[in-house]
Amino acid sequence: MTSPEPEWVPPPTPKWTPPPGWKEPPYFFSEMEPPIGQSVTLIGPDCWSMGSMMLVEKIAGSPPAGALKVWNDGDSTYCIRPNPEPIQTRLPPSGASADKFFDCAKQAAGYAFGKSTICKVKSWKEGVSSEAETMKFVQKNAPSVPIPELYYYWVDQAWQRSFLLMRRVPGQPLDDAWEKLTPTQRNQIAIETLAQFTSTRLESVDGQGVCDSRLLSEFEGYDEALPKWMPWFHPTYTAEQLTSRLLEEDGAVPPSIGKKFHFYHQDLGPTNIFVADPIPDEDSELPLLAALIDWEHAGYYPRWWIGTTPFVNSAYLLNWKVHPKVKAWGDALGDILGWRGFIPELDWYWAKYDAWVERKGFK
Repeated sequence: MTSPEPEWVPPPTPKWTPPPGWKEPPYFFSEMEPPIGQSVTLIGPDCWSMGSMMLVEKIAGSPPAGALKVWNDGDSTYCIRPNPEPIQTRLPPSGASADKFFDCAKQAAGYAFGKSTICKVKSWKEGVSSEAETMKFVQKNAPSVPIPELYYYWVDQAWQRSFLLMRRVPGQPLDDAWEKLTPTQRNQIAIETLAQFTSTRLESVDGQGVCDSRLLSEFEGYDEALPKWMPWFHPTYTAEQLTSRLLEEDGAVPPSIGKKFHFYHQDLGPTNIFVADPIPDEDSELPLLAALIDWEHAGYYPRWWIGTTPFVNSAYLLNWKVHPKVKAWGDALGDILGWRGFIPELDWYWAKYDAWVERKGFK
C-alpha cells in the first residue's frame, strides 16, 4: 500500500535585500485618484455614478434619452447613459459605495448590480490593449468559445481607468469543481482552450503590446518613479526583434520562435475558467465549459511560451487549502498543450528565472 502524498504548503517568501543605493520609489504604493475602489458610487435609488462620465440605472418603461445600452437582468431592466453633469474633479460623488466583490492591488476592482450585471474597472493609460476588443474578436472568430456577454465598454481618460460592463457568467470556477470532475472531463476542458489564430508579431488582437513580465521581465522605458498602479506593456515585436530582446535581457539564446505567434488566452488559471453547475455526465450532450473570463492578457505568443506558462505561473495553481495536488490543473493543461505541439521550454525558463533572481538581489 502506497503512502499518501504529503500535503503541499506554499514555500516561504524569499528574502530580498535592497541592492546598494536602492531607494523606495516615491509613488510605489500610491493610490489612484480617486482610488480604484471608489470608481462606482450609489447616488440614488438604483442609480450609480460610473467614474466621471457615465450613469447606470434601473429603469421602468421606455429608456431615457441618450441611453447607450439597455439590458434585462432578471425581472429588471437597466441602462447606461452619459452623466448629464460630468464630474470635473478627481473626487467621487457623495453616496454609498457600490457592491464591490473584489479590489485588487490598487489597479482593478469589480462591482455588482442587480442579479447578474457586473462591472470590471482597470487602471488605464494610452496604448494599453482593450479586453473588450479581445472579447469581440473571440466572439466573432471563435463563437464556440464561451465568453461573458459584453454590454458596454469605455475609457474614462480623466480618471485614467477603463470600465467593462457585462453579464455575470453562469457556472462555477474550475477551482471549486476540480475534485468533482473526472480525468476525462479535466482533459476535455484543457483541449477546449487550445490556441487557434496566428500573427507575425508579439501583440494583442488590437495591435497593442502585451503585458507579460515572465516572458520579458523588464519593460522598455519603465520608470520606477511612476505610480505602481499604472499599467505597463511591451512594444510589439517580430520574431527577430523578440529573439534579440530576450538575448539582450538574459544573455542566453532563447528557443526558436519560428515565423508565427499564436493567439492564446494566456491566463487560464482555475479561477478564470467556469464549468457548468451542476456538472453534466461524461456522456451528456450538455456543454461542460461554461465560460472563460479575464481576457486582458490574451494575445499572440510564441508556441513554446504558451506551453511553458501553465508550468511556471503560480496563477495556474489550485487552492492549496482545498486541493492536495495544487499543480494538477497546470500540469494537465501543459501536457495537453505539449501533445498539441506547444512544447514547453522549462530549462530555458528556469535559467532565465535564476538570472533574474540574481540580477534583482533576491537570496
